[in-house]
Amino acid sequence: MTAKESPSLLLPEPITGQEWRADAACLGHDPEIWFPEDGDEEIRDEAVRICRGCPVREECLEWSLAVDDHFAILGGLTKRQRTALRKRITRWGHSMAWLMPGSRSKTP
Repeated sequence: MTAKESPSLLLPEPITGQEWRADAACLGHDPEIWFPEDGDEEIRDEAVRICRGCPVREECLEWSLAVDDHFAILGGLTKRQRTALRKRITRWGHSMAWLMPGSRSKTP
């Protein structure tokens, strides 16, 4: 079976070990910032700003897509943004890396 026949093959598997979390920019911040209430744009924007400078942002985003987190801001994206990214990945059959905002990866 090819990736085109099964779009789920394009999505990452959950990352084992998760040692990358030790380098996350979110460490030391109030955990509530990653779960803003609907409409609380100020808190959401602060979380996204912290994520955008994170050295393990890609690993975090891969993990969030693999586990299909429904609540937190992860990898610099909200649930709505991750859902849109997941649809693009499965619809067009592209790897995830080049679709990430700010990615340095080349297009396929």
